[in-house]
Amino acid sequence: MKGPYLFIAFACQSIPPDRKVSIDSLLSRLTIEGKAEKMFPLKITFRVFLGSIAGECKEKVRIYIEVISPSNEKLSRFPCDVEFQDTPNHQVLINVLIEDFVIQEPGIYWLDVKLNQALVTRIPTEVVYHQAQLVSGE
Repeated sequence: MKGPYLFIAFACQSIPPDRKVSIDSLLSRLTIEGKAEKMFPLKITFRVFLGSIAGECKEKVRIYIEVISPSNEKLSRFPCDVEFQDTPNHQVLINVLIEDFVIQEPGIYWLDVKLNQALVTRIPTEVVYHQAQLVSGE
């Protein structure tokens, strides 16, 4: 099968109603601050945006987004079915909402994008945890 071809893939905190995503909203690094020495599990919500061109693909395909933890554990898998029309330049834009995803450790999380089980690309998102400095009187 020749195609589909991925032409864009990124994670972002949200997509505004006008669908104009600013560079500032791309989710390549998430900094979390807390009072504890170690990071506690935290729920986050974000979106993964993918853009594909059909090429010679004229069928329904399944795209998966798999989240891999910094300790290389597969955490979640989000499937999405996409159907390409009978046009070589047909573009499909895919917007996947990842709700209440629990991050449990700092490090680089990978969003593996798979097409019918084959790895197409990986989107890295770094989670950084900083212990807040206590100010006297707290």
